[in-house]
Amino acid sequence: MRKQIQLSHVIYLVFFVLLLIAVRWSWQNQLTVENPPTVKQGVLDLRGVDLDESKPFPLDGEWLFYAGQWVGASNVESAVQGHLLQVPGKWNAAFEHADQEAYGYGTYYVRILLDRPLVEPFSVWFQSIYTASEVEINGELLAKFGELAEGQEGHVSENKSFKVSYDGENQVELDLFVRASNYEAPLNGGIIRSVQIGTEEEIDQIYTYSSAFQLIVIVIFLLHALYALIIYLINVQKTEFIMFFLMMIASAMTVAAHHHGLLFQLIPAEFVWTLKLKAYAYAWFSFFLLMMGRAFIGVNRKGLLFNSYVCLLAAYTIFVAIGPLEPVLYSIESGLFMLLYYLPLFWTTYYFMKMVLNQAEGALFLLFSVVCVINNILWGTVYYAGTSQYMFYPVDLIAAITSFSRPIGLKDIITIGMKMFPSTPNWRSLTSSRIVFSPIRRMSCARRCTAL
Repeated sequence: MRKQIQLSHVIYLVFFVLLLIAVRWSWQNQLTVENPPTVKQGVLDLRGVDLDESKPFPLDGEWLFYAGQWVGASNVESAVQGHLLQVPGKWNAAFEHADQEAYGYGTYYVRILLDRPLVEPFSVWFQSIYTASEVEINGELLAKFGELAEGQEGHVSENKSFKVSYDGENQVELDLFVRASNYEAPLNGGIIRSVQIGTEEEIDQIYTYSSAFQLIVIVIFLLHALYALIIYLINVQKTEFIMFFLMMIASAMTVAAHHHGLLFQLIPAEFVWTLKLKAYAYAWFSFFLLMMGRAFIGVNRKGLLFNSYVCLLAAYTIFVAIGPLEPVLYSIESGLFMLLYYLPLFWTTYYFMKMVLNQAEGALFLLFSVVCVINNILWGTVYYAGTSQYMFYPVDLIAAITSFSRPIGLKDIITIGMKMFPSTPNWRSLTSSRIVFSPIRRMSCARRCTAL
């Protein structure tokens, strides 16, 4: 019987993973354009391509880059010969730095050729330009973020996802210039994420949907955080709910501080703190997840490995807050801080797998939740810096929180009801129930029971 149950768990898990992959694959196919035009030798040839009818596609390839020069439509003919530079990518190799640092300034340039003037305005979506930039098309300045400078003095960083629109009326040649400078990020400089081009309507639609999906996920996380806080304040006497509350706050921060940086569109922050908050969110999310995993499996002993991990996390938190700026940014940009994200995540996965083997109630849903997170990481690693991953994908995170929420039993909500409505006799008759609900369904159950 035990082997049969374990086999069923394996079947459920394999089916769940295949379902996640199938949904993600379908999502990718919907957004990807087969054999899109690419920039070659600084030119994007769209002659023969109906941009008005085409889906948005990446403006990636070999852009011309003028290192150490401010170039625009007014002086492009007199500029010193530029070099071909792959976009997206770091511009470090274009500068003569012995240590390959990303500090410097320059201009990206691409010429877009059309066989007829566009009927509709088109848009270009820049996901990330390190760390100050301005965009010009055919001599018209369309966007500016931060303050460009030829040295550290006067440079002001501002990195965010943005889009520019241009009508292109009666024009069959478009000169796109992106001037950028970076004197803050030691490893990344220039256009480091894919650039998308398409009609204004299509780009606006995708950008809006992407932002909306992020807001939906953030709200879901915050609602779960509020739910956990309410339970704790009612004095259920379970510190796990504080951990769950903090984990949900950190989860919301991983979305709000990353991707489009929605948090920083509402609350202005210095460039350095946009990176620091992202590092904090990911590292502490995994810590609270690990603490929840330990609570679920009933581990109280704090061995050498756990104590070492906690000390490392605390030390890194202090280092990021008050440490020298360049080493701090190096640790974030190089991804070293992600070790504090991956280690507890796989540690928690081990706990949940152990619970499944022990046939603990709800353990399979807990395992599903971390599988969703790992699936999101793997797809992100493969595609996030690529040409097709420019729209936020919410399914994995929603599936993760839905799966994680289910193992919290009905007993907790009944305890709340007994404290809030002690005169209701029907609560005690429900304490033996083993039904498992999601937080929203449990709260709904509580409201129904109070009416009995």
